[in-house]
This record gives sequence, structure tokens and C-alpha cells, in this order.
Amino acid sequence: MSQPQKILVRTPNWLGDLMVATAFLRRLLKAYPKAQIDLLVKKGFEQVPLPGRGEVIPYSSKEQGVWSMAQELRERRYDRAYLLSPSYSSALMAFLARIPERYGLAGQWGRSLLLRPTVTSLVPPKGQHLSAEYHQLLTASLGIEEIGSEPGLPGLSLAAGWAEGLLTGPLDLEPGFVALAPGAIYGEAKRWPYQSYLELIHRLSEAGERVVVLGQEGDFPFDLTQGKNLTGATGLLELIALLSRAKLLVSNDSGAMHIMAALRRPQVAIFGSTSTLWTSPTNPKARVVSLHVDCSPCFKRRCPYGHYKCLTGIGAELVFEAYLDALSEPPGPSPQD
Repeated sequence: MSQPQKILVRTPNWLGDLMVATAFLRRLLKAYPKAQIDLLVKKGFEQVPLPGRGEVIPYSSKEQGVWSMAQELRERRYDRAYLLSPSYSSALMAFLARIPERYGLAGQWGRSLLLRPTVTSLVPPKGQHLSAEYHQLLTASLGIEEIGSEPGLPGLSLAAGWAEGLLTGPLDLEPGFVALAPGAIYGEAKRWPYQSYLELIHRLSEAGERVVVLGQEGDFPFDLTQGKNLTGATGLLELIALLSRAKLLVSNDSGAMHIMAALRRPQVAIFGSTSTLWTSPTNPKARVVSLHVDCSPCFKRRCPYGHYKCLTGIGAELVFEAYLDALSEPPGPSPQD
């Protein structure tokens, strides 16, 4: 098979999945050191410092339809596409763009007919880590012997001074604080209870930590006497910059969790309805807290039984112990390694 000169990567639409995909992008750059590698990203993600060696193309299905985007991509004459988004529309777009090689997992019904080749997984959906699912696309095109059997670690491309000017006013915090991210867009069954976060804030403050709560507006509707609540005060880049200054992050299974994993900084990840096998942070400095109750992972947005035992059973003291353990981890490789 000839070496591709122009490669397009259709990145995932969820922020957390995009962070997981940085491991794939880093391996792809090493596998094809001379190829132009462009990234087609969900609009709003184009400023994220992703690993790349080409153009970052923002795309919004609401503003630009599949056909229109496909026409633009056709003019760019790509040799190969890697479709990390599992949607039917991502495969249709690559097909209409006449990209000869279109690597992707089967995904939604009918999608496999638009791929060339379809990469068939021997593991059931969500039966392995998401990074391994992405890695299969690379091994299908190159072979394990050339790139290794492991997906590698995630990592953002943080050039020196990249965050300069981003953090001003109340966001210009001294490094070394403990960040909490209590939100999770997916649903309640991913979110550790507010009361538990409040108890943890008290415990951390007693231990002498500066606590900063981050996330979107409405993620944590409380005025704090201990700590600072900055929910709703940051955009995506400011969030990344603040997490790069944080001593440690405590979060649910969320985009913030995967950002911290890509930054390779200490973190505690709390899991409820989702799978630690599928989406746990691949970060040697991470500690995962999960009760693995009989009904989990159910992947539901809300608890079908109404009890949320997978989350309510996790006490603040258990998370505090995980925080202590995460900080005991010796320094590891930086995101650039």
C-alpha cells in the first residue's frame, strides 16, 4: 500500500472523546512523518491545542450540511481518512468527498457500506478502552508490528507560552490549587451528588488546600465560603489553562476529566453509570473511584431504578483518600513525550 500524502482525521464530537483521541493523533504523526494531516473538528474545538501537522477545519452540521462540507473536502484531494466519529454522517461525508481510503469502525447501521475498508473489532462495543478502539484504525492501516500494540498516552500540544493572556482578572490564579469539576453534560447518572462535593470542599479546606470549582454555568449553584466557584466563568481554552495550573482535579467522568488526563496531571475520577473499562483516564497520575455496583455500567443518563447507588455510595472520605494517593504518584512523562 502506498504512503498517503494527505490525510484527514474526522475527530470525535464529544470533548472527552476528543481528548482520548490525542493518543491516536500522536501515533499517527509518528507513523506518517512526511504526510500532511488535517483535522476536521466540531466547531468550537478548533482552538484546542491538538497534536497535528496541517490545517484544523471547523465543522458545524447546523451551519454547513454534509454535502457542502464534502464538496470542500473533495477539492482538497485527500488520500485517506480516519473516521473517529462513529456517526453515519461522518462516513457519508468522506464517501461523498471521494476519499479513496476511509478507515472507520462499523458504528451506526449502514455506515460500513460507506467505508473502505471497514475495520471489524473482535471486541464487543465498549468492551475495551476507547483509545484502543481508535488504535485499531491505525493498526488496520499499518500493522501492529510498526506502531506497537498499545494506543499510547494522550497529550495536548502545549507550546511554551500558549496560555499567555488567557487567564486574566479572577481567572489569574496562582498555580497549586485543587480543582473540582462537578458537571457532566451527559446526565445525572454521571454526576456525584452536590452534597458530596460540598463535604469534600470542607475536607480539602481543612487540609489547607485552595479549592476552585470549574465548569459550565449551572454545574454547581452554590456560593462558597471555602473555596472559589468559577463555574460559568471560563471558555474551553481558559478551562484547559486553569487545569494546567491545578495541583489536582476531582471530577466525574467528563470532558474535564479527559483534559486533565491529556495534561497528565494528578486527578481523581468518579464513575457512576459509565464504564471504567471504556473511558477511564489513561493517565498514570489518575485514581479512579467506582463502586462497580451490580447494575453498573448501565450507560443511562438517569438511574432507571431511581436510587443512584453507584454515586451516593461513594463518600467524601473515600475520594479524599484517593486525592492523597494521587498526589503520592512520582512525576511522569509530560504531554510532549
